[in-house]
Amino acid sequence: MSNSAQLSPTDVFAIASGIDPLALKLTFSFIFVILLLLAYAWAAVNGYGGISKPNGIWDFVKIVLWGAALVLIVVNFFIY
Repeated sequence: MSNSAQLSPTDVFAIASGIDPLALKLTFSFIFVILLLLAYAWAAVNGYGGISKPNGIWDFVKIVLWGAALVLIVVNFFIY
């Protein structure tokens, strides 16, 4: 049995790239939150006034979560 069968995909990624997978996940999640806040700020100033006025950021979060749920349902449908 080869040595590669004993390594997990995250171990292989860490060895090949030299980046800790947890640090990479934290960095990407931090960037994602910043992008969401930037999108909300743009919507409040320039864009979709209907999204930003009634309950502030919570209506925007609700729409983002609805969109994420829709993407998950479509991906789940085509993968499984």
